[in-house]
Amino acid sequence: MRGLFVALRFLTILPVGRPKDSDNMSSSLIYFPFVGLVIGLGAAVLAGLLDGLVPTLVMASVVVIYMVGITGGLHWDGVADTCDGVFAPRTRDERLAIMKDSTVGAFGLIGVVLGLLFYFTLIAAIHPSLMIAIVLVVPVVGRWTMVLAIGLFPYARKEGMGGLFQKLPTVIILTTTLVSLAFVLLALSVDGLMLAAGSVALTLLFGWWISRRLGGLTGDIYGAMGVLAELVFLFAVVIASSSGMFS
Repeated sequence: MRGLFVALRFLTILPVGRPKDSDNMSSSLIYFPFVGLVIGLGAAVLAGLLDGLVPTLVMASVVVIYMVGITGGLHWDGVADTCDGVFAPRTRDERLAIMKDSTVGAFGLIGVVLGLLFYFTLIAAIHPSLMIAIVLVVPVVGRWTMVLAIGLFPYARKEGMGGLFQKLPTVIILTTTLVSLAFVLLALSVDGLMLAAGSVALTLLFGWWISRRLGGLTGDIYGAMGVLAELVFLFAVVIASSSGMFS
């Protein structure tokens, strides 16, 4: 269970103790989907409490603020750094240096603003009958994607936090995949499972493209891919529900 607390400390602002030098970051990866479920439970509770009390747009804004706040903005910071580095017309080394800089540039600001706007719009567009189930599993999909990205692509730097996750055992990749799919299946049936799997696959294609440009991924990109997977999944759910898939 120690790995679960390490994952909670790393991925959220929940007060579960202070990190220790002896913490094994790699061993915490198997618990990433469970942390996603913890985050999703909070979002589901908020959505359930606010349903019928406030307009849908207000509920959506509260859910999005919670989703960002519970992580301390960790993954959205990754979105900003990824947009600044990956889309800049620079060399590989210059892109990596830009991503390491704490200053947010134009690409990063645009990416975060548009991403949050899209996230909010998608949450607001979810049918009320699906809202609790969707917000419950969306964070699971994001954290599952992060584990796959860590396991499937090389690390682009010689140093950094992301390097602590390298040499990931295959059993962790398989276990997190099965657990994540099980969570989605229980919440949304086979239709949701297919949408989640497809969304993650598309996000991994994006990761492959970045890896070719940078010679690997970084910790910022892991977080950005988690956010992207959530956006793609939400988008797929909105389209599917509009076409009657979940009816």
